[in-house]
Amino acid sequence: MNQDTRRFLSFLPELERHEVYLAMLAVRGRYVREMLGIKLTDTILHREVIRPVEGEPFIDVAERKIRRLEVLAAHAPELYRVKGHPVPAVATGILFLMNPRHILRAGVDLIKETATRLYEVGIAENPASSLRELSKLHVRWTACLHKRPSRKVFFTFDIDEKDEELLNDVLSHVDWLPHMVTETVRGYHVIVKAEEKEQRARLYRDVVMNRELEERWKSVVEFKPDPMEPPAGTRYANKVITIVRFSEG
Repeated sequence: MNQDTRRFLSFLPELERHEVYLAMLAVRGRYVREMLGIKLTDTILHREVIRPVEGEPFIDVAERKIRRLEVLAAHAPELYRVKGHPVPAVATGILFLMNPRHILRAGVDLIKETATRLYEVGIAENPASSLRELSKLHVRWTACLHKRPSRKVFFTFDIDEKDEELLNDVLSHVDWLPHMVTETVRGYHVIVKAEEKEQRARLYRDVVMNRELEERWKSVVEFKPDPMEPPAGTRYANKVITIVRFSEG
């Protein structure tokens, strides 16, 4: 296992019984436009639900799921199409939803959505569209999970340029929290972990809602309250994501 991937996964809190993690393979619209000249939004190609397996360390389970996504990414031109074109492998990337997802809330959402589709089939003169949606319930399940964080533990400050002075400025305001900094294609992601309510309150009060910082960082630093992160040690848009700073607090 790549050591950066192990460190990335070790940063995650233990799941509660109603929780799972979610990882996905995505194609980036920006790179598809550059390579193929096709207008496309970012699109999810495949999702993996990550949960504990009896008799196996969770970190091994999560690593195996990530490796599966890496294999799919390597074979993207053979497996996936966008607007009739093979997906270039270098336009793909793995994303990991850092905050745990809530199985029960997602399940209720799926039941409601299924009931709506069944009703539409029953009353429609031409139910083809609703029947197509019913045939995608396995996809809808993971989409429902995507929308249902169980708890907000992780937050990301996305720095959109390779500026170490700016990186140090951001870190100076959040280094009281456990944090991990990854180097991305265009800049840095400062991922902070705030497990306690008081920590989250201080983070929002002193950093996120700080007007001076907002003015200083605007257009360059984006705050993400439910981040999707490329796992360290994986390739994203033909760059291997690396950890450049790591602190358990």
